[in-house]
Amino acid sequence: MGCSSTVRGHAGSTTCSSSRSEVRSIPPTISRRSPGTLSGTREQGRRTVSEPSGQEPPGGSGRRARGELESDVLAALWAADGPMTARQVRERLAAGLAYTTVLTILTRLHGKGMLVRHREGRGYAYTPVRDEASYTARRMRSLLEGGADREAVLTRFVSELSEQDEELLHNLLSDHDARGGDETPTGRP
Repeated sequence: MGCSSTVRGHAGSTTCSSSRSEVRSIPPTISRRSPGTLSGTREQGRRTVSEPSGQEPPGGSGRRARGELESDVLAALWAADGPMTARQVRERLAAGLAYTTVLTILTRLHGKGMLVRHREGRGYAYTPVRDEASYTARRMRSLLEGGADREAVLTRFVSELSEQDEELLHNLLSDHDARGGDETPTGRP
């Protein structure tokens, strides 16, 4: 297999061929994001890999953990005093995300029923349907219900609690039993 490289300005391309097929890599495209900062992207098949300033992010792949962006957006909304637009959410996030990325995450969260939205100007302002504690409790319950052995999961959960959390859980369960066990701490069934 023979390979040849060409360099044109800031972008280069490589062509490799064998008797069976030819593989051509796509040269990186360079764009200016902010003064003095270059960012390049290289398409590989259907996946686009970003290479900001020629450096790979820590951890190697440059991809976020599954659901990390959604969690960050929800955290920004929970910390807000009221509904927020996509632009306002973007300003609160430290990640330097594109406006369209934040808008996509907000739209997906709305589609999942986790946010409500109302018109504000030409766009929407978003508010979480549940507070952070309710959201986390629902996720914990979902994980518990997905386990094959509830007793083993609960036993492991309790054994890994800190002493303060274990005492808090014990007090909450005692209060729950004292009320008859049919209401939540807010008084709602």
